Amino acid sequence: IGRLGITALDDPRRFHRDGRDEVELAIATFERLGDPLGLAKAWHLLAHLEWTRGRLTQAQAATMRAMALAREARDPYWEANAIGLHCLVLYWGPLPLTKVEKRSREALGDAERIGVPSLAATALRIRARVAAQRERLDEARRHLEAASAITEGQSESLIQGTHCISHALIELVANPALTGFQAPKVLWLADEEPDAYARVASVLLPKDYVRFMLTGERAT
Repeated sequence: IGRLGITALDDPRRFHRDGRDEVELAIATFERLGDPLGLAKAWHLLAHLEWTRGRLTQAQAATMRAMALAREARDPYWEANAIGLHCLVLYWGPLPLTKVEKRSREALGDAERIGVPSLAATALRIRARVAAQRERLDEARRHLEAASAITEGQSESLIQGTHCISHALIELVANPALTGFQAPKVLWLADEEPDAYARVASVLLPKDYVRFMLTGERAT
């Protein structure tokens, strides 16, 4: 799932070509294992695939399934992901703007209920688009400013990226990226201290630094 998530962002053509078969295989596997969280992630990916291909009815159904499974797994982060994608699918679909706006207001309540601020930011951005389409530009600007205030300093996108990388690493090296690992810290440095990150030539763990000093070789 982590690898597919990275492919969807990094190589959408490949994801559109091969993703459905792999996602459907994942769904069948997670159903056999009785894993609702794995199923929520797989259905979310399927919804993303359908949405980016313009199959909005199928995408809406997949987001609803992902929401239900995330609630069953009691995972607020993936429930918020599914709700946010659901709102985006509704916005790009044939639904009247009044209903899109209503669902976005409900998503704001969902964000407060489950405690995931990024969902509120997504809902506010959709409300801004709706307001702009109605030529209520001051309202649209207020919504965008509120969304920016929420996401400023937020690290949820970093958490999601690390989550995907972690699952891909499990496939590659049979080892997840845990909190104390160096890679998440480097991602944090790049995000929070870009000037310092720009000066980084290489990153070595203590044991690797000792090796570098003894041999002049950067390796792990």
